[in-house]
Amino acid sequence: MKRGFQLLKTKKRSEVINLNSLEEKYGITLPPIYKLFAQTFELKGGAEMSEKYFDLRYDDYYYCSTIVYEPEPDTILFGGFHSVENALKFQTNDEDWIESGYLPISNGTYRGIVLGIKKGIEDQVFFDETDSNPRFRKIADNIFEFVQNLVFQPMDEELLNEGVSFSNFHKTWGENFWRVRDIS
Repeated sequence: MKRGFQLLKTKKRSEVINLNSLEEKYGITLPPIYKLFAQTFELKGGAEMSEKYFDLRYDDYYYCSTIVYEPEPDTILFGGFHSVENALKFQTNDEDWIESGYLPISNGTYRGIVLGIKKGIEDQVFFDETDSNPRFRKIADNIFEFVQNLVFQPMDEELLNEGVSFSNFHKTWGENFWRVRDIS
């Protein structure tokens, strides 16, 4: 089972982004540990982290796994990381995020995962529960600790398309998705 940093891909040298120009553009200073993380790993959303399969009957791809944050008593579904630019854009969508100093770095259950960007909470990771009091619950001291506790989980087999089971999945060399053989 994949977990932690096994779920991420490192960036190629050609993909390194200029975070200083993004900080200037949006008027937000990113905390140092997150900046290091964002320079090192691909942050493109959850599609790259979750497994999918191709069902020839429907000529389409379907997800067959989820990523969860493990240490919590209630499952926190993890939807993948926003790109840095999208996180900076989305930050302006919520007055609570702006006033309290949070940056939305991921989709998840309810509102998602946010990063502290102001003094006193910088680099800490919080679960944003819109309907709870308090709304923001700290779940990790920094982004690296957060990633260490992410776990890949296959979906319940009954949620797969009719006739599909994990036992009839296979991959062809070089593909990043599963194929389904012998669907009855």
